[in-house]
Amino acid sequence: MIEVVRPEATYYLPKGLPQHKIDRFIEHGTEPDLLPLLETILTRNTGDVITAGVFVGGLLPTLCKFATRVWAWDCVPEHVKCAHKMTKTNGLRNCTVQLAALGDRRETVTATTGCTGQPTLAGESCIVENGECVSDLLDLKGYELDTFEVEQVTIDSNKYRDLALIQLDLEGYELPALVGAKRTIEQHTPAIIVEDRPALCHQLLLSWGYSFQGVCSGDRIYIHRSKLDK
Repeated sequence: MIEVVRPEATYYLPKGLPQHKIDRFIEHGTEPDLLPLLETILTRNTGDVITAGVFVGGLLPTLCKFATRVWAWDCVPEHVKCAHKMTKTNGLRNCTVQLAALGDRRETVTATTGCTGQPTLAGESCIVENGECVSDLLDLKGYELDTFEVEQVTIDSNKYRDLALIQLDLEGYELPALVGAKRTIEQHTPAIIVEDRPALCHQLLLSWGYSFQGVCSGDRIYIHRSKLDK
């Protein structure tokens, strides 16, 4: 692991990252433009937070500061090890980091960290379906992928107290994760932030009573219509 000390926390990056990704993390951390929005949402509506695709936990210090409890997932074992060490080093006791993919059912799925013999995709690691990456940002057809199997679970398989926010950065796998969260979302109507550039989740969220609020740092923001005036 590579230790990185930033003003808000100490982080640990997995080995094998390309140097430009290390340099970018050292300088900017994770989605700095998104952090004020997370703070605003959780200041207005305190409660539990679900975050998935956490990579090394770049958003966790902010989320843990304002949330009652943070439930965090990543499907890459090395990422989870880094995030675990980060939470322990920084004393983030209200955070649970779990190794799993999030989807619409419990099963074993295939994921990839990139092409064989090449630097890791890092935070762009993703699920593989029918031999192809689900991410709309990656075109790796014809390349040999380093793949592994990982357990997939649903958000609905857990219970939450006053869930305030769901934040998903799953590299094209956000829609199955939301389908697997239907009961939880109906119960809590949390704010929802998804990295969903093709807007694959848009119609589903509208049908569940959500209003699209705009884009921040490439993430689409949805608030349930019952909470727009609160």
